[in-house]
Amino acid sequence: MATRPRQSSPQRRFTVESLLLLLLATVFSLSANHLGWFGVFDRAFYDAIISRIAAPTDEDVVIAAVDDTTIHEFGPWPWPRELQANLVSRLNAFEPKLIVLDILHSGTAAGNPALVAAAADVPKLALPMMVENSQFGGQVVEVLPFPELLQVADALGHVHVELDPDAIVRGTYLFQGVGEAYWPHLMASASGTDLTSDCSTVVSRELVKCHYKRVPFAGPAGTYPYISAGLLLNPQVNGLEDRLRTAIQGKVVLVGITATGVGDWITSPTSQRGGPLPGVEFNANLYSALTQNTLIDTASMLATNLLTLLFVALATMMLPRLPPKPMLWLTLGLASLPFLVSFLALIWFAVYLPLATVTVTVALVYPIWSWRRHEIAWGFIDRELARIDSEQTDWRQHQGHLQLEVTQSDRAEYLAELLRTEVSFDGSTYERTDNRPNQLLMWVNDTQNDNKKPKVRSPGEILAAQINRLERRAAEVRQGRALGLDGLGRMPNGVAIFSATGDIRLINEAASELLDIKTSPPTSVIELLRRLTPPLGKSWFEILNQVILDKTPIVFESQVTGQRPVFVAAEPLGDGPDFAENWVLTLSDLTTIRGAQAQREEALAFLSHDIRSPLTSVLALIKNSREESDLLQDIARYTQKGLSTSEQFLQLSRLQLQTEFETYDIDAEQVINNAVEQVFFQAREKGIKLVQKIEVDEEDVWISANGELLERALINLLTNAVKYSPADTTVTVELDKPDNRLLTISVEDQGYGIPEDEQDLIFEPYFRSNQQILAEHRGAGLGLRFVKTVVDRHRGSIHLSSTWGKGTRFEISLPR
Repeated sequence: MATRPRQSSPQRRFTVESLLLLLLATVFSLSANHLGWFGVFDRAFYDAIISRIAAPTDEDVVIAAVDDTTIHEFGPWPWPRELQANLVSRLNAFEPKLIVLDILHSGTAAGNPALVAAAADVPKLALPMMVENSQFGGQVVEVLPFPELLQVADALGHVHVELDPDAIVRGTYLFQGVGEAYWPHLMASASGTDLTSDCSTVVSRELVKCHYKRVPFAGPAGTYPYISAGLLLNPQVNGLEDRLRTAIQGKVVLVGITATGVGDWITSPTSQRGGPLPGVEFNANLYSALTQNTLIDTASMLATNLLTLLFVALATMMLPRLPPKPMLWLTLGLASLPFLVSFLALIWFAVYLPLATVTVTVALVYPIWSWRRHEIAWGFIDRELARIDSEQTDWRQHQGHLQLEVTQSDRAEYLAELLRTEVSFDGSTYERTDNRPNQLLMWVNDTQNDNKKPKVRSPGEILAAQINRLERRAAEVRQGRALGLDGLGRMPNGVAIFSATGDIRLINEAASELLDIKTSPPTSVIELLRRLTPPLGKSWFEILNQVILDKTPIVFESQVTGQRPVFVAAEPLGDGPDFAENWVLTLSDLTTIRGAQAQREEALAFLSHDIRSPLTSVLALIKNSREESDLLQDIARYTQKGLSTSEQFLQLSRLQLQTEFETYDIDAEQVINNAVEQVFFQAREKGIKLVQKIEVDEEDVWISANGELLERALINLLTNAVKYSPADTTVTVELDKPDNRLLTISVEDQGYGIPEDEQDLIFEPYFRSNQQILAEHRGAGLGLRFVKTVVDRHRGSIHLSSTWGKGTRFEISLPR
């Protein structure tokens, strides 16, 4: 059977769209992290924090600067190395702790011996080296101090800085080199900081750098104390010796060039307040951070991605589940939270954590999901309006034979006649015939006034206009629903509507009274339905299976509390593809009808008695007659058959009319014994052996049942087994206990069997086999129907297994 394709439920659609949004946000944010799409925001935020939170300075650091004044006095750079040697000697005279020459000395020059001699007298000297591209072929080479100076150096290191994509220096690599990063930074080497390179890559003849650290700046240019190199070199300056000694003795002196257009100047996060920073002062900040262990690490890509995914998952999972206003506030909070986390990570843990991607992603999730909500709301309104309009059209078409074109004059005439008063419409006046006040007239007048009011224009915005239209349609639906519910509530017949899962949708007053709900509220739908006696041969679960799953209506007569007879109709509702989503139960009180039927049943019983009595008399006359003939035997046989049919009909009718019957504890083995005794002589006449098998213990043979009905049912099965079995065969009756809940009674013969195409029909009333071999044994077709009815009324089941020509087995299962 073809079924309609299922439409995705709102919950399923919501789940799919939420997961899709999460997937898109994840891919977007991870791509942004790896490609650095929003690094400009992270760097700007980082600069704002670093420029406003000054790092502590190392008070032992002093800068000896070759500034503009010194250049003006001693000539342009580069100076002769004898003059540089003189500067080193003057600094050494004031007994510094360490001299760091942030000036590269490579190649051969006339003043090299003087510089080597001055450097050799320094207790601790640190010299720089460079890694740069050669002019020939772009080959990377290492530029070291000339050999003689290199021999007297105590520390050696590179002085490179790292430019970020925006050309701002925020840190440097502490290790780099050609082919392998084995050169530490000059400040790391000079400070004696124990560092371990985390760079294991070896690339032949290429620049390799690793162990990147960000530098916390103490402030803008000029934060560290400067001593002009001109003061140290000018012998004519008097009175400054003591002050210079105080400033230099025991300190770390960084010698560098700060003259305009000569030295290396960099743009740092603090440059907005103090301009470019001399390279030597950058090294001073780096030296202080190394000695005070305040360098800033950069979070790994894995940690950044994990935090990004956490925030993005939180946003994409929570935002769609919130109403609009909380959703907006949560979006603002989640968009701001990454900056707070980055700020705390930088301040508390000295870790740079770039999370601007999270802010951008969250900011994008909000409009995307808002668009989806708007789209869903729009689609819902359109669908609902279309559905309501379609239903109204269908209703009008369905009720087309009742639709009348009522004019204002017709309406006025109708109201004037109804209200007995004067009513005017369109210039037509109908005279008042009664001055009695009437509430309906007031309502009519109000309605007329409402109709005369100018119609409110729909808002200009399209969605608002659709909502306004939906509100009007919903008001009409509510009015129709109220009218329908009021009509159902006042119906004389009982109406109850249930869902397929057992929820009560509606019960009107008549059904409530018939089912005695007010005085004895049910605890469940099943308990409520059990107040109605199901038809013979069916349980309520079989009825519900037919109505809900097969979507087939069923009607039957039943009884409710107080033995009131009712006509019951159970019909499916809804248009589900595989089952009825709801179903309706209609109850019609048959008390009056049953009164008339009772009289007819008395007449039927009387007629039945009058029919059976003559048949019994005929049999008695034939039995007492001394004459024997084939004619009398045929008369006796047909008379006995008619009497048996009449008896079976009466038994089945009485059982079907009973809504309840007495049950009591009985011994199932004794019931079997009684039934076997009743059929024993009939079996002996055909030479058929009756065998009993009791497979249960004595304490397990007890059941709650009606012994007379159960015995009659077994007699019917045994009689059929004997009747439809050839001579010299065996009929076996077995009592067994398959589990702790059931007892089974089986009757098995070695007779003719039942054809397979007839096995589904044998329990139907008046069914008789078409097989020629069974023709002479055909009965009225009521015996097995009686058996099935007895078993069903005992809440049991009966199972048939038969093979044509080999025998039949009936197995009755009864609850213990």
